[in-house]
Amino acid sequence: MNELDYENIVFFNLVTTGLNINSDIVQIGAIDAITGDTFERNVFFYDTETDLNLLSEKYGYDDEKWSKTGVELNEALADFSDFALKHSDKYATSKNNTWKTSILAGFNSTSFHKPILTKAFKNCEMFYPFDYRCFDVMQLAFWVYRGRTTYSLDSLLELEGIKKEGKGALSNAIACYNLAKKILSRSWHFFVEWH
Repeated sequence: MNELDYENIVFFNLVTTGLNINSDIVQIGAIDAITGDTFERNVFFYDTETDLNLLSEKYGYDDEKWSKTGVELNEALADFSDFALKHSDKYATSKNNTWKTSILAGFNSTSFHKPILTKAFKNCEMFYPFDYRCFDVMQLAFWVYRGRTTYSLDSLLELEGIKKEGKGALSNAIACYNLAKKILSRSWHFFVEWH
């Protein structure tokens, strides 16, 4: 095998109101690694301390757009689960229960995005259907680009000549997917098979 087996993998990204695990989710974006199908939901949020100018400038937040297209968090999570599981044929079993699952991948996903997503499912009292493992492209980048002073997604995209289209969670998920493909196409020896 000389490249990542993308089956059952969904690259995802969250836009949040801040940089800690208690931040509200503002947007969820994802791309299926096999079909290229995409998912995006704008989420109503209630954090009154949020810097709306930063959300607007960096992620394309717009009050009017969110009021028309936004959904409550539990609906966004249910829709995201449906999207991810629709693109998977992987099953998990525990204590005589079996359920369909999917593997998430993203940029800074293991230390930021996945914990926030996991907490959101718990707070909404919803079942978390995703695999316990998460493929983090940022961790891969630490190995491949050792010695860099910055490992931001935007700086690595620029280094690799990958253009990011638009702003927001979906744009970041697609960019992360493209970065992963580029890195793994020539740097497979850095990647240990994990699924």
